Amino acid sequence: MSLSVNAAEEIKKKTACETRTQALRDRFDLDFALFTLQEEEYEIPDSEGDWMKAVVNNASTDGNRMIDLLSYAQEKLKIAITDEKQKKRKDLTGTEQAAVGLLHLADTINENDPEGTTVRASDSAFAVFRGWTVDIALITEDEDKEVSPYLKSWDIRNVYWIYGYNRLAWVCNVRYASPFEVHDEYPDWEGYNSSKDVISIGGEEIVELHDIYDCSEKGKVAQQGVAIQGEWVKEPEDVTVGGRPLLYIPVRIKAGRSLPFIRGDDNSWDNIKYIGESFLVNNRETLPLESRLFIYRMTRARDLAQSANVVEFDGAKSEGKPPEGFEKASVKGRTAYLDTSKGQKLAERMTPPEGTEIDLALQQVGAMRVSGSGMGPVAYGLPPYPSTAQGTDIINHNILDSIKPFKLLVEQSRVWQAEEFIRQYKLGKFKGGDFEGYDYQGKRFKAKVNPKDIDDNWKFECELVLDLVRDENLHVGMAATEVKTGLLSLQTARDKHNLCKDPDGEQSIVDRERASEVGELALLKTAKELWDDGDDFSKLQAMQIFTKIMQGGQQQPQSGVGGGQAGVMNPEATAGAARTITVPGPVRDAARRQGGI
Repeated sequence: MSLSVNAAEEIKKKTACETRTQALRDRFDLDFALFTLQEEEYEIPDSEGDWMKAVVNNASTDGNRMIDLLSYAQEKLKIAITDEKQKKRKDLTGTEQAAVGLLHLADTINENDPEGTTVRASDSAFAVFRGWTVDIALITEDEDKEVSPYLKSWDIRNVYWIYGYNRLAWVCNVRYASPFEVHDEYPDWEGYNSSKDVISIGGEEIVELHDIYDCSEKGKVAQQGVAIQGEWVKEPEDVTVGGRPLLYIPVRIKAGRSLPFIRGDDNSWDNIKYIGESFLVNNRETLPLESRLFIYRMTRARDLAQSANVVEFDGAKSEGKPPEGFEKASVKGRTAYLDTSKGQKLAERMTPPEGTEIDLALQQVGAMRVSGSGMGPVAYGLPPYPSTAQGTDIINHNILDSIKPFKLLVEQSRVWQAEEFIRQYKLGKFKGGDFEGYDYQGKRFKAKVNPKDIDDNWKFECELVLDLVRDENLHVGMAATEVKTGLLSLQTARDKHNLCKDPDGEQSIVDRERASEVGELALLKTAKELWDDGDDFSKLQAMQIFTKIMQGGQQQPQSGVGGGQAGVMNPEATAGAARTITVPGPVRDAARRQGGI
């Protein structure tokens, strides 16, 4: 079954999905209001008296801290290889570079939106304050037939879906744009010069658009269309990649955290609100209470600052009227001189109660919030300070434990994006593209990768390396012990303890340093690199080096000239012969021909 000719029929599906997920969307709205410090969620009603307008900023502080840590973390995106001997990493370099390059190119295109961010930053934000991520990835071609990856992070609050057997069957994303933006995207839209299809949000004219995807019939091509007010502005069409049809919707909808959907005996859908909980899961009720106590305390401070000096007077001596100068006594910064002969005297200042109960309650609620979020004062560099770098590292790890569900969610999204782009790039058989970006080692690259060079039989892995304070001596010592006892390899230990950005490259550096201590091995390394360069001159140099090594390894008897004795081995030759040197077959044969041996 494909998209209906009548767009209104598709909108009905959206309404049904909205009813099913209403409790979840209500939670989204509450969390976002708390995160953005909207006063109506924090303030004390006017019916309870005259209180200050104040809001605790803990939700915003904690949320932005988590989002920033994920957005700016170092990203290591690469193909997971369990056996380097089975498939050399360099054979998969093109696949990795194409994936990273397509992601980088997609973000470059997204940067044209002045109100947008990178996809990883958007996913980080949605993962934290929604608890869900939604991504769409689709490779198209621009006017010059160049690869143009389309990658967007959708807000789950405005996404509606129908899940079929092990796949998405129908997806609708609701987005909002100005009439000019809609007309720019769809020039034939009839509502641009009239009030048709236009709604008002906050006094601004806005158009509500529905991006609808359908793949409800297995084995049939996915379709996509765009509707406004129940009418198609983009007629349904097949979803294709490089002219080849897709048999699935290129959208990923994923909830974070570990709690699955649990339905009760009443067959209620309300429990859906507990799926993919946000960073406010433990503090949703605590924050308004903390803010109320904070307002109590701030109002008390205001009252203390504004407390008036009360002047007593004897009305019998002043005919019931305040004596002259009485009004001036309450003016800020004014010194009032009172005439005691007229019965005037200064009474005690009206001081509000001490409010110790307020302070105690605020401390208790604050402790509840900190334990709920995990983002204690030390996360922002506030005391108490640990005495060692190791202690700082432990505390930071404990604090960042609260980010782990969102970190994993973003990492999984990046893996899906990379694998989806690679799959589509190979499927579409595009002409070779020039890609650039930063690899998992943090090195800048520029490369041309053809679809035929893509190997999509491998899984990607992604790690976001958060900025932690680390005790280098501690980690070096642990790594050395693990390698010495045989628990871990050198490469795994380097990677586990984050001792270097590129464990493979670091091992190559160590090997070169060790090889430099042995003359023949250093020459072999140089010869191999020359041979791998591929040009004839380099190969000729490589063969000459191999010839020299093989000739030096033979036993050459001395004639006794210069103090030598007949039949005595050349010490240098003996040293060379004591080592076993493996020379590639083709190189050995070429060296023999070159040296006549």
